[in-house]
Amino acid sequence: MQWIPTVSALLSAEHTAVMEAGTLHEMQLLRSIPPHPHIIGPPIGYISREFEGATLIRGFVSRFLPGGNVRDVLEAGPVALARRVKWAYQTTSALVHVHHAAHTYHGDVKLDNIMLDGNDDAILIDFEQGRANEEAAAPEVHAGGRVTVSDEGRLLYHPPLDCGEEGQELLRHRAYPYDAWLHVPRAIEAAEVHALGVALSKLFEGGEVPSDIVQKCKVGDPNERPALKTIEQYFRDWYLSKTTTK
Repeated sequence: MQWIPTVSALLSAEHTAVMEAGTLHEMQLLRSIPPHPHIIGPPIGYISREFEGATLIRGFVSRFLPGGNVRDVLEAGPVALARRVKWAYQTTSALVHVHHAAHTYHGDVKLDNIMLDGNDDAILIDFEQGRANEEAAAPEVHAGGRVTVSDEGRLLYHPPLDCGEEGQELLRHRAYPYDAWLHVPRAIEAAEVHALGVALSKLFEGGEVPSDIVQKCKVGDPNERPALKTIEQYFRDWYLSKTTTK
């Protein structure tokens, strides 16, 4: 078996507490997620160091994924549509599992965080959750604020209570931005659907997807975005249609 460390070493003593906290958070989260074929899974080894008489976690070891990340694969040259449909289905399946079986979220959905194993299957990695992907983040994530649910079941978004004259703090400076909505999991799912839509827009070229489902993922109103299970079903059906017509 081949292993690779997935977290870099501590840079200096003053960064110890911050980096250890982020590393521990991801390790604990990975251990809590029920097994899924397209999620990286819990660590299989740990890296530690001695510091002022204490043993500190520097990182962890995960299984080797030789195919690299999907973004690099796409940039290297043309990729058959059937392979990309498979990756879309597998990634969406992983996200459904994260939200509905593990009852948590990913927080940084992008092609860089979709790796390929030795069977050319997609594996979702990087569950640190500390920062959102600014490029793919939904408008409501950038805005921040509270979320409630109306009597009719619609998500309602409210401005941040501490929003001053200069506006909300930039997303890149906000740690664990999705955690403010943990009491409304559907709001977090809607935001992840937006990020997934951005990733799918890069996975497929214009006109390749015989549906407007990718565009629907990115609409401004979170209430109008499809659910992850709907997206999974769409790409599952498309993937199966391609495997059965070979």
